[in-house]
Amino acid sequence: MNSERPDLAKPRPDIDIGIALFRRTENEYSYTHWALVSVERPHTYGNAPVHLYQINNHDASGAKVPWYTDFYRDVMLSLDPTIIGVVHLGAVDMPQDHLDQYITEMGAGQSTYNTRGLGWSNTSFIIRIVETLSDAGMLDIPSTIGQFRFNIQETGARMELMRGWGSDSLPILNA
Repeated sequence: MNSERPDLAKPRPDIDIGIALFRRTENEYSYTHWALVSVERPHTYGNAPVHLYQINNHDASGAKVPWYTDFYRDVMLSLDPTIIGVVHLGAVDMPQDHLDQYITEMGAGQSTYNTRGLGWSNTSFIIRIVETLSDAGMLDIPSTIGQFRFNIQETGARMELMRGWGSDSLPILNA
């Protein structure tokens, strides 16, 4: 019997996907920064390194530049002092390197994506990824994409309250 048959291979691990929210301050202005994060099961966002996806339009000196992808591997969210928490969106059934490629191929620019009047930003980039995964049947989001942004912001506000109550653990709430 051939032990290398594809149907006998180990199943691919599911990849959990979420939105990590960070409290950032720029020129005395405080805002919530979004980053898409993924982690291979059975790990969780708080106990293992994650892949972090975002875009940026500032260089190291703070000068504005064209949008570019700003992705990181092996990020320990629980060690970041600006982390608010993670809004868990669900799982996708693909290897991590395929998810990396899928997101990278989208590019950092808006292209023809309709931001629904919000303009192009890192948040719009994350919403585009989530919407694309949802449209492809790979991720089920529990609201319309128009409501999605507000649901994430509301969940982030709840997580900030949780952190303010003295919780040392990384809040992870479902979308």
